[in-house]
Amino acid sequence: MRSLSLIVLELSVWVGVAGLIATAVFTFGIYLLATRFNMPMGFPLPWVITVVILLSIISVLSGLFSLGVLKKSQPADLLR
Repeated sequence: MRSLSLIVLELSVWVGVAGLIATAVFTFGIYLLATRFNMPMGFPLPWVITVVILLSIISVLSGLFSLGVLKKSQPADLLR
């Protein structure tokens, strides 16, 4: 059960990383679209760092919350 818990936590971290990459790509796309129409956009570094930290915390917490459901499940349920 411990190894399965570690896998769930690892997957939640990878989902968080994928979310951060998608966020960066979409933000850059919006930035390019805004510069095309001469609209100034700024992304202050402290805000960017704060968002990265908060999104990482959310992904880890979701993995931890899913561990509670995993511990309450029966082994036969995990095979479905």
